[in-house]
Amino acid sequence: MIKFWTRHLDTLDILSAAVYGIMIVMMFTISVHIFSHGLGAMTTRAEVNSLFKAAVSSALTWAFIDAVIFLLGSVAERDQSGRLVRSVQRAPSRQHAIAEVSTLLGDRLYDVTNEEERGILASSIVNQLNNRKAHHGAITRDDLVAAFAMFTAGAAGTLPISLPLLLIPDPWLALRMSNAVAIISLFIMGYYWAKHAGVRPVRTGLVIAMVGTLLVMVAIWFGG
Repeated sequence: MIKFWTRHLDTLDILSAAVYGIMIVMMFTISVHIFSHGLGAMTTRAEVNSLFKAAVSSALTWAFIDAVIFLLGSVAERDQSGRLVRSVQRAPSRQHAIAEVSTLLGDRLYDVTNEEERGILASSIVNQLNNRKAHHGAITRDDLVAAFAMFTAGAAGTLPISLPLLLIPDPWLALRMSNAVAIISLFIMGYYWAKHAGVRPVRTGLVIAMVGTLLVMVAIWFGG
């Protein structure tokens, strides 16, 4: 499954989908501590099963929404590239096309290039775009597969946290274990995100775990 994700998604997309799933489940488990007058108020296996079903269904719903947003973003990004190709090919002159690409590059490369370098780069890009077919923003099979990968990555993030609610008979221990696994999972996600980004992994993992837990508690406080 990991090979499937990495083949169709960026590493940061995979990690962000997993983090969202973790935090959705945490909203349910932490809310028990805040609004149920302690864990002793939840004494039956049926109540914990209901919590499991509600947490997982909400997390899967969010994973589906996240996948749809990812799908729409992919289509919009490709459509933007297609508009650039069409704009260059329909420009009244080569100079107009180079000026348009130079303006686009100036926003992104202004700090690391000078005007002459951007002009040379823009000219080369125009040469490439003039020979390229402009793609419209239609949904492709690859888009659907990537969106499905996004959904499964988000859903997989909920499994380690949800399983204690399903497998541990004691309600108090099940919730404690679920929250502990969630915090550890957030640390792991932050650790690998930091390694991918080239920053300190342990410190980043701890920050992600603390901030994630805090955000969940704030969301619960405001009725999220």
